[in-house]
Formats: sequence, C-alpha cells, structure tokens
Amino acid sequence: MNKENKKRLRIMEELRLPELQARFHDIVGEATRSPNKKFLLRRIAEALEAQGQEAATAAPETQQTEPAEADSVTTNGEPKLTKLSVEKLQQLHTGVVGRDTGSSARRYQIDFDTLDVQSLRELVRFISDLDHEKQAAVNRARG
Repeated sequence: MNKENKKRLRIMEELRLPELQARFHDIVGEATRSPNKKFLLRRIAEALEAQGQEAATAAPETQQTEPAEADSVTTNGEPKLTKLSVEKLQQLHTGVVGRDTGSSARRYQIDFDTLDVQSLRELVRFISDLDHEKQAAVNRARG
C-alpha cells in the first residue's frame, strides 16, 4: 500500500461510525450497516489496494523476460489457489472434499459464477485461513 493510501486510512481511523460507513460506500461501492470499524477499515484498505493495482496494470508495463511460473506454485509444488480459475477451484474443492456441497441452506451455497474478482480473493483468503486454523488445531491435538 502506498503512502497516500496509508495517510487516508489514518485519517479515516478518526472518523465516527456514520462518517466511516459513508466513506466505505464511496470507496468500496457498497452500502453497509456494519458497526465494526476495524472491518470497515480493512475492507476500505483492500479496495484502495485493489484500485492501486488496477491503476498499475492499466499503465504501460515492461514485459517480463522470465515467465511467472514460479509465482503460481507453492513451496510444496501445489498450485496457488489465487492463480486458479473458478472452474479449477470448483474441481479442486470437489476433489478435496469428495462431493459437492450437500447443504440445503441457501446461505451456505456459493455461486462462483456471480462472484467478482475481489470476492473470489476474499473467499480464497478465508479458505486459506481455515486451512491454517485446521493445521493449528491438529498440531495442538498431537502435541
């Protein structure tokens, strides 16, 4: 995150909740009723960072001489979830879990086709966090 965005966030930390919610709507483009200032600030920071990345990719880029294959694989040789398409991510989910979601509750079902890029990134972060929590729980149980 650049200095300008950090400065904007520091200023927004001092705002009252209604003002922060209005600023959230202006930057993220979604209305919110969330009373959680930390959540709102985090989402604003993510939106500002995404806007900065979009602006950077829109600018003329110098071509890389080396392919970015190393960026798409983790240290243990598995593909990074952030580099997978929606279809590949769905196939991976079905392969790991062994079934499609069996939930009858609509709020637990995710329609991947309707998600935008930022929502997919948040979903990947959430899944990664869950995996880390699972590993920590397994390690606590073993040791």
